[in-house]
Amino acid sequence: MTKKTNSIQGFPRKYDESELKQRQDGYRDTYRTSDQCTEIVRQELPYEFLAAVIEMASKGYTVVSKYPIWMSNMDHRCSMLKPTSVQEEDLKALDERIRQQYVEELQKELEEYRQKLTQQLIDAVAYSSINYALL
Repeated sequence: MTKKTNSIQGFPRKYDESELKQRQDGYRDTYRTSDQCTEIVRQELPYEFLAAVIEMASKGYTVVSKYPIWMSNMDHRCSMLKPTSVQEEDLKALDERIRQQYVEELQKELEEYRQKLTQQLIDAVAYSSINYALL
């Protein structure tokens, strides 16, 4: 009597600072090259729109040239690049979120590994008990 057993091999991944850094760098690049590092200033009236842009500029925001400035009837908007200090806060929060996701992923893999290992041990004991009973 033969029974197919699931055999796990190797070990679950371990925390690797270089892998985490690589992931964080990728997300940082995405942040810097997308509209995530900008804020949209939007107002209905032209005067209010200009006042809002001036207010944001006084806080360190700058108008982004890669996105169009939209000016139509009752809809005025533009994208403004966040100041460096705000971007750094965003990036710190992003790094922490990526670190937490990475740790959760590793913990999930470890738990799955433990479950598979436990099942493999149960199967091995059951298989050896059957073989022993047949003797």
